[in-house]
Amino acid sequence: MFKVSTNLLSLITTLALLGTGSVQAGTITIDTFGAAGGRVIVGAEDFGQTQIPFIQRPVTTPAPSIIGGYRDLFLNNVIGNLAEQTATAVVSTSSGNLSYSNEASISSQLEITWDGRDNSPTVNKTGLGGIDITDGKLNDAITILFQSADLSLATTFKIWDISGNLATASFTFPQRITNQTLNFVFFQNDFNQITGNKALFQQQSLAPVDFTKVGAMQLILTGNPSSLPELDATMDIVDSRDLVPEVVEVPEPTSFVSLLAVTGLVLILGGKKKS
Repeated sequence: MFKVSTNLLSLITTLALLGTGSVQAGTITIDTFGAAGGRVIVGAEDFGQTQIPFIQRPVTTPAPSIIGGYRDLFLNNVIGNLAEQTATAVVSTSSGNLSYSNEASISSQLEITWDGRDNSPTVNKTGLGGIDITDGKLNDAITILFQSADLSLATTFKIWDISGNLATASFTFPQRITNQTLNFVFFQNDFNQITGNKALFQQQSLAPVDFTKVGAMQLILTGNPSSLPELDATMDIVDSRDLVPEVVEVPEPTSFVSLLAVTGLVLILGGKKKS
């Protein structure tokens, strides 16, 4: 009887080892910039009679490749030289790229907002309805591929959860870059393990932001008007992904059944031995 029990115990161990799998995070697309037509142009003639920064209403572009189905492009704080009446600030999306440029003597700030369909410069903090951009807290960061960016490009990513709590992450490129990624990281532990261009989300509200219930997101690009009035940048896909893979062992349901059956048999035989 002891020999049989030993074999059964070995079988239990084998089932326990075989009855595990791994769960890994999936990439969540925020924007591929594949939808053409999102274009905002602000010229010096729009504000040529004043020195007050001009504000341009956003262009809202619908597309299935955009989180929540829509994006708003919005140019503000546009400042230019009155002598350059033809100078412009331009942002456009086409063929998987977003291009942002400021001609000579022009500076501006670009806001890209994902908050559902509202076509408004005011962020709808519940517009995305509570999307989990961490894929069950497995994704580490929002990653953006910059094909090019000028020196001193300042970037800020804002996230509001469905309750209106806000977290922000900011990064300024110390030099002109080509084909580099920028990671806005959700969690401190992952931030310590990620290399390269990165910034950690900081809480801006009394309550912490719940990244599993996101209501709105916004990316802001800007340059220093006094030192860099001709800021240009081109960016590619924006998504949420797992940069520090974590393998979570989980027993499979069928293995649970087998494990319980064998365990029960061991208990029955053990009881018979005592009697």
